[in-house]
Amino acid sequence: MRKLSIILLAAGSSSRLGQPKQLVPFQQTNLLVHQCQQALQVSEQLNQVLSIQVHCVLGFQADEISKHIAHLPVSIVVNNVWKQGLSSSIARGIASLSTEVDAALLLLIDQWRVTPSDLQLLIEQWQQSPQSLFTATKTTRAKQTLTGPPIIFPKRYFQQLSKLKAGQGAKHFVNEHLKQVKMVKLEHAFIDLDTPEQLSQMRTFLEQKP
Repeated sequence: MRKLSIILLAAGSSSRLGQPKQLVPFQQTNLLVHQCQQALQVSEQLNQVLSIQVHCVLGFQADEISKHIAHLPVSIVVNNVWKQGLSSSIARGIASLSTEVDAALLLLIDQWRVTPSDLQLLIEQWQQSPQSLFTATKTTRAKQTLTGPPIIFPKRYFQQLSKLKAGQGAKHFVNEHLKQVKMVKLEHAFIDLDTPEQLSQMRTFLEQKP
């Protein structure tokens, strides 16, 4: 049985938002708990064919924020250099994995529209080609192809990822390995939460949701 780690990247201070996005209220809980629960749901759904571990990389106010997920079966990884950017959290998350892990799925804390079904689709595609790198994709109205997280990296990329430097995020890494990349259409992956305006849009969506 292959082993996959889902790494939720949640270390930033959300300076553009003006408040920690990890603790933004979301469906009777907060965004951090919600995203962890999403990942755990995927783990449960696929437990007959795949061993999935869930990790969460924290940084900003890690001691306080970690209390919100202490009751969940999630491995908490602290990135003490989170101010260096997302690349430092990717490197820290990858470096924390067991040598037995076959691949890692990176998910951002603010990808609030990504569903367990989306993650399951990405994982099922990876299972058919476990040495390939899988990324979410979307085609814009202007016919531009976007790529980004969630992304699945096979184990053979772990050493490189664990040494990422500032400015070398997942997208940069993907662009350097395009020949090994397979794309999966996931429209929800390109909705995030960075600004007060996006927060307002998220709240409106949740209020209208049946």
